[in-house]
Amino acid sequence: MNFHSRISVTLITGFLGSGKTTLLQRIVLSPEFKAGHSALLINDAGPVNIDAKIFRGKAKEVKAVTGGCICCVNPEEMKSTLLEFSLIPEIKSVWIEASGIAETDDILDRLMDYPLPQKIEIKEIIHVIDAENYPGWFFDGFGQKNQIALANRILLNKVDLVKPAILEKIKKEIHSLNPHVLLQPTTYCDADLNLHPQRLPERVFNNKDFSKNHTLWRTKWIPLSSPQTMLSLHTFLKELPKEIYRAKGFVQISDQNNETHFIQKVGPHAEIISWVYEGEVPEYGLVLLGRGESIHQIEFQI
Repeated sequence: MNFHSRISVTLITGFLGSGKTTLLQRIVLSPEFKAGHSALLINDAGPVNIDAKIFRGKAKEVKAVTGGCICCVNPEEMKSTLLEFSLIPEIKSVWIEASGIAETDDILDRLMDYPLPQKIEIKEIIHVIDAENYPGWFFDGFGQKNQIALANRILLNKVDLVKPAILEKIKKEIHSLNPHVLLQPTTYCDADLNLHPQRLPERVFNNKDFSKNHTLWRTKWIPLSSPQTMLSLHTFLKELPKEIYRAKGFVQISDQNNETHFIQKVGPHAEIISWVYEGEVPEYGLVLLGRGESIHQIEFQI
């Protein structure tokens, strides 16, 4: 086997709202990105993969893994997709955007399943951290320290929202967990990716329960087939219970000439992000992700 022919894989991890999608957008728009020789594998824990729609047509192949994390619910789909990519001669590089509730070590264990090591080579693990909310309550169950230790590039994002003294404290903690990591403070993930990190850290493979942390999370699809006012949309998002951590999707805005907007809100007190989306949208609506069964009772009231 000629291992030099293996596909180069870059894994992008980070919790919900840290900036993974923003980073991937910068990557595919950069002059260095070779769309004809690249593939994107985009995972979303929700029932509809919003990010995959954003990146449609931006690479040779764009595949979505939806309805659960690639590290526990859909590992075979990730494996089969990567094997499919390996059969396409033009594809030299694959970028994996992991779900916001995925764990790096679980994904790496899955990437070691036979025969993937003969087909792919893990080039880089980029972990994106939301500096404003670090460490945050949501990191407790998702091995934040472990994710830091396993990355060879960390983007400490949203540094413009953090006081300098606090920022230095976060940097010191990151370096204590991973002394050799390439740490890049960023705003909107505007990092110089031409700076190359050192090799991947040594790691220990484990046999833990892959589903133990993810069973706490629930998702729901809120269809919004008709246009909505921006006011009604903002009211709905602001009144979501605190157990709902993320809302994301595409909505037509009636008071803005029925333009399609990409909508996102991460965290109970976060601002609502909205921007005009000009691509094709097969279905309008929002994906909610949160903890507990109460998510299933949520409906959009006009």
